[in-house]
Amino acid sequence: MSLVVALAGAMGWVQTPVYDDALAPGWASWSWSGQYDFASAALADGAAAIACQADGWGALSLHADTPFGLAAGHSGLRFRYAGPADGVWFVLEADGERVQSERLVVGALAPVSSDALTEIVIDFERFGPHAWTRIDLMDATGNGARFVVDDIALLTGPLGPTGFTGAEPVALDAVEVLGAGDPAALRVTLDGDVVPVIERVELASPTRTLLRLGTSLGPGALRVCDEARCFDVTLTDAAARVGDAPTHDISPDIYGIAGPRDVNASVAALGAQVVRWGGNAVSLYDPVGHFTNAGADWFFANRDGGDAAAWIAQVQGAGARAAFTLPVLDWVARDAVSCAFPPSRYGAQQNVEPYGRDCGDGRTPAGDPLRGNDPRIHARPWDVAQGEAWMRSVATPPEIAFVGNELDIASETHRDVHPEPATYVEVRDRFLTWSSAIKAAWPETQVAGPSSCCWWFYWNSMAGDADKGAHGGEDFLPWFLSEVAREDAASGLRRLDLLDVHYYPDGVFSDANDPATQARRLRSTRSLWDPNYIEEGWIGRDQWATQRQPNRNAVMLIPRLRALLDARYPGTRLGVTEWNWGAEGELSGGLAAADALGIFGREGLDLATYWTTPGADTPAASAFALFSEFGRRSVPVDGYDPDALGVFAARDAAGALTVVAVNKRPNEARVLRLPGVEGAATLRRFGGALSARTASLEGVHVDGAVVVPAYAAVLLRVEPSAAPEVDAAGGLTVVAVNKRPDEARVLRLPGVAGPATLRRFGGALGALTASLEGVHVDGAVVV
Repeated sequence: MSLVVALAGAMGWVQTPVYDDALAPGWASWSWSGQYDFASAALADGAAAIACQADGWGALSLHADTPFGLAAGHSGLRFRYAGPADGVWFVLEADGERVQSERLVVGALAPVSSDALTEIVIDFERFGPHAWTRIDLMDATGNGARFVVDDIALLTGPLGPTGFTGAEPVALDAVEVLGAGDPAALRVTLDGDVVPVIERVELASPTRTLLRLGTSLGPGALRVCDEARCFDVTLTDAAARVGDAPTHDISPDIYGIAGPRDVNASVAALGAQVVRWGGNAVSLYDPVGHFTNAGADWFFANRDGGDAAAWIAQVQGAGARAAFTLPVLDWVARDAVSCAFPPSRYGAQQNVEPYGRDCGDGRTPAGDPLRGNDPRIHARPWDVAQGEAWMRSVATPPEIAFVGNELDIASETHRDVHPEPATYVEVRDRFLTWSSAIKAAWPETQVAGPSSCCWWFYWNSMAGDADKGAHGGEDFLPWFLSEVAREDAASGLRRLDLLDVHYYPDGVFSDANDPATQARRLRSTRSLWDPNYIEEGWIGRDQWATQRQPNRNAVMLIPRLRALLDARYPGTRLGVTEWNWGAEGELSGGLAAADALGIFGREGLDLATYWTTPGADTPAASAFALFSEFGRRSVPVDGYDPDALGVFAARDAAGALTVVAVNKRPNEARVLRLPGVEGAATLRRFGGALSARTASLEGVHVDGAVVVPAYAAVLLRVEPSAAPEVDAAGGLTVVAVNKRPDEARVLRLPGVAGPATLRRFGGALGALTASLEGVHVDGAVVV
């Protein structure tokens, strides 16, 4: 990270080169899956540029010997780019921290084309003070991407002209102005009328100024100006009704994640209560040798699988509950290096692993699956006796155990060892056999299954119509539940504690972030609960997944499966242990995650684990962090438009009311009316002008409404009102202070009734005091 070579005078940048015709000392290419020419003449601004042909998910990856970023004094990064607008991600990685930044679509950073280089500047402040070690430009499509990069440099100093960059209302009496400028010059109007500013407070991370207002905001055209520019915000009205009392406890197990690189850091940062060991890569895990196999996800290649017993203890030591997936197929990986379909043995294949191992994808060059492979070249036999012996050796059993992972599609994901489609009977029998072993070895562990992959296989098997017909045409999950309930009743042993499914919403589980997908992504959270939300893809059309389920074009996932459990195996809990709405590095994905977490709590889901762990500093991670401060006793909320808002409420252990509001509209801040919600509050938010970052605001006064910025989520914590005291004679005394100079208040005091005396000062009396006897109180008093 050698010498400073240039000063960009107009901007005030000091530049430290990363690539200028060649990689600078201290930098190396760690690029993968593609061809990367560091001496290309194509579009070069100078002697050379980097011409990139990334294969599917491949990346130009530049690694620094010395970490860079805010902690190292760098304010940002500059590079020049020519290529597709929507097919390449920009990502930073901190190898020492096992952290990856949010993924930014390059075309969202500047107008770009494939014909000419465009300068792009990245502000490191949006990513936090991590010790970054890698710069990645990665194919975002899975189909490959061609692009050119040149003139890469780290920047020290201001990234652009100084001044304010945007304004955002954050409370009824507060506006934040982003950027740096003269706070005294800021003026606020609403519909042209001056809004008095009574306090200006400069804040950091990000740099901004908080304006405390002398009057409350309402719907209208908000304008914030300094001497150089104005920022306009549209404020619109919305309303929701918050109930009086909690209806049920929210299960802490809904705030779960899967496969974090750093268990302790992720549990602490996200407030995760459950950590899952799962996914296709653990289906062939050998807990004795600690090997596993990725199946069709990665060339059926064996690899190191880690020590599961140590992992369980680590999760529990971090303060979370361990949710462990047992391998229940007939084979497990035999080592960390073999592959199921080596081309040297089975001939040319459609794709081979790009890192030099003799691993093919198990398909002929024409795309047909290879048949008749010998599992013994990469796997060893595995059975329930071996599994139970290993379970008994584990010092601290997991709190939750899954019988396999997506057995319904094993003939696709693990056709190297399970080439035949799984039938109804096979899934049932494997579940009953292995759950019995789990209960014998780990009697306190809750058993979950069948971890079905997706909507189609909730109702069908891979073995097709003939298999379904052999069971009277009955849908799979109802049949499975009835069979397990019958077997459990006969044995006297409950082997199914929790029905587990995986759910990825129709049409939005991707990194697509065009406006139409953004809007659909935020609407589609209704599929978790709403019988009136007809799916906008194949499920909502005349699909044939099921002919027996009521209202089959509406998923209404949680109430549908709850009703199924009540009918077929009462007392069974419900989990969704893979879920993801896509685009976790974008606001639409983070807001959808926040909406889903709120729905899980409101609908009484028992267990949920995100797939996998949201990347650090992403909007999805901010959604988890927001709910780590949410109460645990659900309070009902209604009266709002779920396509425009998500609104959730709960009481915490101290009795405070917590409200999360998700604004799904990108161009409208909301004045959200919450009748009856009043008092001193703190506010925490992400989104809007903050993007993935979070910020808190104390000293907020809530008077029946809260402001939710456009495309943002807020958590409001309203402190519980102090209980009125009883005097020595048993009388109730109440002191009320009206802080509004122009409004008398009819103060409702439900349950406070009877003859009273009243003493007061202020108002028309000024400093004088006066008493009034013979007052009759009937649940209210005038202040």
